[in-house]
Order: sequence, then structure tokens, then C-alpha cells
Amino acid sequence: MQGPSTRKAIRASASLHARALGLAAILLAAFIAAAGLYSIYGYKLVFFVYELQQVYRAEDREGRAAAEQYEDYLRADPASLRMRGRLVDQLIHNGDFDAALAAAEAAPANPAAADQALVLVLTARARLARGDVDAAVEAYREVLRLSSESAEAHYGLAQAHAARGEFSRMRDEFAAAQRKLSTGSTTEFAKGYLAALDSLEKNAKTPEGEASDAAQIARALDLVRAARIDEALVTLRSVRDFEDAPPAARFWRGVADEAAGEREAARGHYSRAAQAGLRLAIAGELRLAAAE
Repeated sequence: MQGPSTRKAIRASASLHARALGLAAILLAAFIAAAGLYSIYGYKLVFFVYELQQVYRAEDREGRAAAEQYEDYLRADPASLRMRGRLVDQLIHNGDFDAALAAAEAAPANPAAADQALVLVLTARARLARGDVDAAVEAYREVLRLSSESAEAHYGLAQAHAARGEFSRMRDEFAAAQRKLSTGSTTEFAKGYLAALDSLEKNAKTPEGEASDAAQIARALDLVRAARIDEALVTLRSVRDFEDAPPAARFWRGVADEAAGEREAARGHYSRAAQAGLRLAIAGELRLAAAE
């Protein structure tokens, strides 16, 4: 005959087993539901990932093919700085920064003064893309010595000072770039500036408070290209979701946060930008890490 304590133990054991069986049933139901959903949507996810990989591979192939085409042009006409500039830009776009610098430095020796300034611009551009901030500053300053009206040199210096955390100098250089660009320059760099202004004008009808985060980020990057840096930084600080932001937006958000004294947030954005391949952001990340 079972005593009270024995019956109590049996009931407790039965209750425990019932709970375990209930949990197992729930997990089994969840597994069956997940399997069912996968059978419905899983193949779509796999196909989407596959398609995305194909897009990236196609872009890589197109980028390499474009660089090879420019290299072919240069083999036929090594003195063409226009084609050399396109090759350097394409290699930077491809993420092949060392090859971009090598292409810039392979320009024919002793060109005319104006062409010499352009060669230095290409070299500085490649160095900045590689994250060689100090070397880029030296190259851009040499450009200004040869061609004081170079808006791109001021713009490049502004980016370098931003990477160094020298925000007063950054603003001065952006202002100088804007003054030089307003004089009617017709360089490729100036065309990018004008395109940014055109984009800002087209999107001016949407109030900033009503624009999506993606639209705000796009507007901020146009403002950076237009050398309107303070407006760009204010706009970036208003963006809440940076999860899918491009590396350049993360870099400038880092600048905005650091200028506002939020060093930890700034370091996070610099780090994410650097991980995404924007080497210019490495200087900010390392500088803030060393200051801790």
C-alpha cells in the first residue's frame, strides 16, 4: 500500500513527464511548421541568395573587364591621362587599391605642369582610397602648388582632414572646394559636383522629416559631393537605421558623431565602414582606439 509521500512523488513525477511530453509536442509542431514553411519559401530564399551571388559576380566581371579595356587603351597610348584617370577610378571602384596606385604612378615622366598636376591628383586619389592619409595630403598639397585652382585637391584634403579628426581644417577645405567649383570648372570632378546639385534640387520637394532613412542617406551623400558638409552631417545625424547604409555614409556618420563628441558611436561607424572596404575609415577607427 502506498503512503501519502509515495503518492505525492508519483504525482510529481507524472506531472514532470507530462510537461516534458507537452514541450516535446510543441517542439515537434514547431519543427513541422518550420519544415512546411521551408518547403514553401525555402527554395525562394535559396534562389534569392543564388541570384544575389550572380549579380555580385557579374559586377566583378564587368569591373575587371572595364579595367582590362582601359589597360588596352593605355598600351596603345600610354600618354593618355584621360584613360589613365578612368583606369585608376575603375580599379578603385573594383577595390584593387594597390593596382590603382601603380596605374597612377606609371604615368609618363616629365609631363607639362598642368598634366603633372593631374597625375598627382590620380596618385593622391589612389593613396586616399588605400587609406594612406598622410601620403595623400602631401600629394594634394603638391597639386595645389602646381595648380592653385584645383577644386579636387581641396576636396581630397577635406576628406583626409576628416579622417584625421581635424574638423576645422576639413570645413575650410570643403569651403575652398566649393568656391573653386563655383567658378565654372568643366573637369570630371566638377561634373560630379553638378550632378549632386541636380540631384539635391530634384529631391528638394520632399521635406527632410518625411523622407525615409535611405532617402536621407542619399541626400547626405549628395551634400558631401556638393561640399556642403555641415548640412550633410546634420542630415546623417537624423538617420535612425544605418543597417544597410553604404560605407561612405557610415564614414561620414562617424565624422558627424565624433564632431558631436560621441566617440564610441563614431568608432562603431568607422569600424563598420572599414570592414566594408572603405580604408579611409581605418584612420578614424585607429585614432579613437588609441585615445581610449
